[in-house]
Amino acid sequence: MNCAICGKKLSRISDVTYPLEKHLKNYDVCNECNNRRNDLNIYAKSMDQERYTKARSILVEYLNKITDETAKDYLKNYIESNDSLINKNIHSKMISNFCDNETYKNKVDLFLPKLNNSDIEDKFNKIYNTKNEQIPKNPCYEYDISVINDLPTGEVDLNNMKLEITEHSINGWRLAFTFTNEIGKTTSVIGLGGIAGGINATIDSTILIFERCIRSGQ
Repeated sequence: MNCAICGKKLSRISDVTYPLEKHLKNYDVCNECNNRRNDLNIYAKSMDQERYTKARSILVEYLNKITDETAKDYLKNYIESNDSLINKNIHSKMISNFCDNETYKNKVDLFLPKLNNSDIEDKFNKIYNTKNEQIPKNPCYEYDISVINDLPTGEVDLNNMKLEITEHSINGWRLAFTFTNEIGKTTSVIGLGGIAGGINATIDSTILIFERCIRSGQ
């Protein structure tokens, strides 16, 4: 039996093996590949982008070589779920940091010059102190995040993106922001009649941030 991910020959006697998934029989992975997939999830949760990219690139290399469709689908879905996890965690942290009151004040201070005129300083402090009174009067919005990964060729998955935007718009959401995050590179080789060619592609995640008003302003 071979490892379902890297293809390494496994020995039932000397090798430590793990199931690819609990419900899949005759699909085992070696100890190294089990550690690699666990590391990918750990790095996604801890938002360690550098280590995540390295771990992901190794698994993508294996993904391109797997011929068994069951193992291929499992690894593809596993990578995509962790891509979504790390992107959502990073964006949530960005929003949390910006919305924190103390961080907000620090950001304001960062962009404003030090004021020598005490009258101007007093006016600015008065404006800042009324922020908490104004917040309940402002309109309130909720946000949702979708992550669309590129196709294995590096092309944007337009069909999936169109479907995601359409489904949100039907439910009252509008696309507020979008940005991309490089998550790795992929290489594939195609051979035909003794002639081989390679494709190198950069794979990005497109993050779509939707906004919906849930309370009008006063």
